[in-house]
Amino acid sequence: MYARDAIDVLVRAAINHADVKIRQLSGLVAQAKTAVDQAEDRVKAARDASLPPYWNYWDSRAAQEKAHDAALNAAKDARDAALEALHAAQHKLGFYYSGAFYFSLLYSPIQTAETDGDGKFAIEVPKQGSFVIAAKSERYAGEIAAGELHIPNWERYYWLQSVSLDGQQQRVQNLSNKNLTSTTGSSSLIRTSD
Repeated sequence: MYARDAIDVLVRAAINHADVKIRQLSGLVAQAKTAVDQAEDRVKAARDASLPPYWNYWDSRAAQEKAHDAALNAAKDARDAALEALHAAQHKLGFYYSGAFYFSLLYSPIQTAETDGDGKFAIEVPKQGSFVIAAKSERYAGEIAAGELHIPNWERYYWLQSVSLDGQQQRVQNLSNKNLTSTTGSSSLIRTSD
C-alpha cells in the first residue's frame, strides 16, 4: 500500500519517461525490422544464386559449391543476428508498455501483505486519507512451441487500485480480472498491455 498522492506523482513521471523511451525504441525497432528485411533479401538472393553452368580452369565444381554454401550460410547467420536484434529491441519496447515497468519503480510501501492459498489478503488502511494498493501475480501457463524450441509461457497480472476507508471501519476491495492494469474501463490508475 502506498500514499495516493505519491503514486500520482510517480505515475505521471513514469508515463513521461515511458513516452520518451517508447519514441526512442520505436525508431530502433523500425531500423531492426529494415535490417531483417534486407538480411532476408540477401538470404533469398544467396539461395537463388545459381552456380555457373561450367567451372573455370582454376576452380573445381566442388570449390564453387562450397563457396556458394558458405555465402548462403553467411547470409543466414546475418539474418539470424538481425532477427535477434529485432527481438531484443521489441522486448525493450514492450517493457515500457507493461506493468513490470511501473512496478519496477515502486519502493518503500507503507504496508505490505501476502495472499493466502486462495489469493485473499488483509491490509491495514488508515481511516482517513487516500491510498493505493499495488499487487502483482504470475502463473506458469505451459510452453509455447517455436519450431524445435519450447519457451515457458508466464502470465503476469498487475493491479494498481485506489483505496480509501473514508472513516469506515473496514472495506472489501476485490482485485480481479476486471480491474487489472490491462483491462479497459477498469478502475486501475495505469493502463498497460499485459
